[in-house]
Amino acid sequence: MTCRFDADVLEHYVPAVLAPNGRYQRIRELVTSVGYLAAKLASVGADAVVADIQAAQRLAPTKDAARELRTLETAVAESARILRAAPGQLRGQLLSRVPRAVAPDVDALLDEAAAWRGATWLRPLGATREHGYLASFGPVQGFADALAVSDDASILLAGGQDGGLYAWDLQTMEQLWHAGNGPSVNAVTFRPDTCEALIAREDGTIVRWSVTDRRIRPFATLKAGTATSLAAWNGMLVYGCGMSVYGQPFTQATAQWQGFGHDGLVAAVAILSDGQRAVSGSYDGSIAVWCLTDGRLADRIELTSDRILCAAAVPGSSAVAVGTRDRLVVVVDLDTGRISTLRGHTGRVRSVAGLADGRVASGSDDGQVLVWDLTDGHGRRVGSHTSWCLSVAAPRGGGPVISGSNDGLVRVWDPDGAAVEALHGRGVRALTVAGGVAYAAVDRMISRFDLAAGQALPPLSGHRRPVVALAVAPGGVVSGSYDSTLRLWDTAAGTSAVLKGHTCGADAVAVTPDGTEIISAARDATWRRWDAKTGAPGPVHNGGERYSPVLALSPDGETVAIATVEHVIEIWHRRAGCRLLPPLSGHDGYVERLVITPDGRRLLSGSWDRTVRVWSLATGEPLRVLRHSGWVLDLVLTSSGHQAISACEDGSITIIDLGTLEVTATIDAHRGSVDRLALSGDDRTLFSIGSGQVRAWDTATRSLLAVFDADVPLREIAVAGPGLVVAGTATGDIIPLRLERAPTAGTG
Repeated sequence: MTCRFDADVLEHYVPAVLAPNGRYQRIRELVTSVGYLAAKLASVGADAVVADIQAAQRLAPTKDAARELRTLETAVAESARILRAAPGQLRGQLLSRVPRAVAPDVDALLDEAAAWRGATWLRPLGATREHGYLASFGPVQGFADALAVSDDASILLAGGQDGGLYAWDLQTMEQLWHAGNGPSVNAVTFRPDTCEALIAREDGTIVRWSVTDRRIRPFATLKAGTATSLAAWNGMLVYGCGMSVYGQPFTQATAQWQGFGHDGLVAAVAILSDGQRAVSGSYDGSIAVWCLTDGRLADRIELTSDRILCAAAVPGSSAVAVGTRDRLVVVVDLDTGRISTLRGHTGRVRSVAGLADGRVASGSDDGQVLVWDLTDGHGRRVGSHTSWCLSVAAPRGGGPVISGSNDGLVRVWDPDGAAVEALHGRGVRALTVAGGVAYAAVDRMISRFDLAAGQALPPLSGHRRPVVALAVAPGGVVSGSYDSTLRLWDTAAGTSAVLKGHTCGADAVAVTPDGTEIISAARDATWRRWDAKTGAPGPVHNGGERYSPVLALSPDGETVAIATVEHVIEIWHRRAGCRLLPPLSGHDGYVERLVITPDGRRLLSGSWDRTVRVWSLATGEPLRVLRHSGWVLDLVLTSSGHQAISACEDGSITIIDLGTLEVTATIDAHRGSVDRLALSGDDRTLFSIGSGQVRAWDTATRSLLAVFDADVPLREIAVAGPGLVVAGTATGDIIPLRLERAPTAGTG
């Protein structure tokens, strides 16, 4: 569809004409047209596009109709940061985020997006990211480490380190208010049974905010420092400041009482549901209990846990939950003295929140949001972020769990929903393509994605520790794992033969070009040969040092090059099992990549010592040292062997002429590091990943062809066919992309 709209129409037609007159169907027709969305995005911006979709949701005749549109709203809202900088990525963001079969008109929108050929672009082959959250907001500028939700679950308030404050309506998902450029926000809390919030700021002030007038008004200015935490109940605000705890009635301009009971910074405060007692948790590892009315110290409890970082009252009980630096949630019943220690997080517990039914939610540096049943101490993962989870909140009256991360995203989770997968630390460690299927090493399994069907296949499971290496083998793939085994997979049947022999992580795997043998290297200082069809073990060869996961084979499969943890490179004859050369020394940093030229005469090594080194495989002589301005993170060769291309930590790509052994060009490729490279089979296109983006380059002109922003860190990339590439993410997803070239003159 080709849509042309006047700028004034784009800005005002939906909000000023259609919405006030209840024209739901017409608004829906517009917001399910890529042409309209693209025009409005370019003219008015992403927030206005989201507002139009929200207008249709409010007028939707059924909840199902509104839910269908919410899928679009979430896709545009989550990609707003990308779209503000690059409106041309709208189609790609929709295709990668909106699943099929939501509604017929949404499917038609996706078809319209996929058919576009107005420019060269990277087209996602389907939505591959299913996160399980109910809604997503942000990103908040700076970390989303201060959250509060009103008791009736209607208003969500978030604060960031850059001083920004954001309010959303949790029923309509609309952003109600935003204020920026203020002091950093330390904590936020709502007064019980109201939509008025208190906000603690880094400049030592506590301010009020209400959804009624949406204005910031002063409440208190602290002389002793800044408030690190807040809790409100029964007309009283309690806050921690330095090593003291303060109680201040809402009707007074100064604190009514100050409590001394800690020897370290007060990191958290909470008020029990009896409305009579407040508690505080400190870096000194203690919990103090205070009389809410006069600040009298009623009790002090020393925990054996490390530094307390957060605290929350457990509704309907006399218990308080605290989160600690040593990854624990500790629940203390103040009446009985019973202490329960809950283990499940693998990072610092940054935030806890009491749920209306007596459970506790926690968020951690491990990215997980866990909900704990205190009757049996069982924790269940209901949410997950790709980075640290810094804050959790829940309404006193019951409702969803809200979490915020240091990536600025705020997400809404169902505390009783299906368990979600952990995202933080589940990145793709290895990636390969065989028979039209992409295989990715993700934790202890191998994820699979059918590129023709555009859908995930059941994963291959069996390893007991993370899978870290993959290679294409006859009939399937071979995997290497930290569990010291290899597995030779029959991918059609989903079964595997277990190859045992290594005694320490088998993290380098290759298959000979003729497909007859598997070569593996491990940290046990051995490399081994295996029959690639049966998995039967072959000869074992002992190296001089523990091997790192870097291995290369010559085109004829007869030369094996392996890097050691001591930055030395060993060169072996595969069949004879003997060293061809003395160890190649020269690098003084981790060797990241080894490649052998197509003629088998030279070896190139890329290292964290900021060099690419070229070696003669006849003599072991170092032929050239090519210095870079940062760590060398990847290295590829053209199929002709005329050029080498390196990826650098400083964001550059370097082109090396292998005839002259000189650098012929350096491309300023990514904002951050260039992490991986992949060359198309015809050498025409170079693909690079870095800063969450896939970029395609014309190797002849060295010009940028297309960009796709995945909005998550990327770990691996592999070419899957002509114009087809797959990227593996830090969240364990596989993103397939096709390079669609714009028609040239004369081709229509």
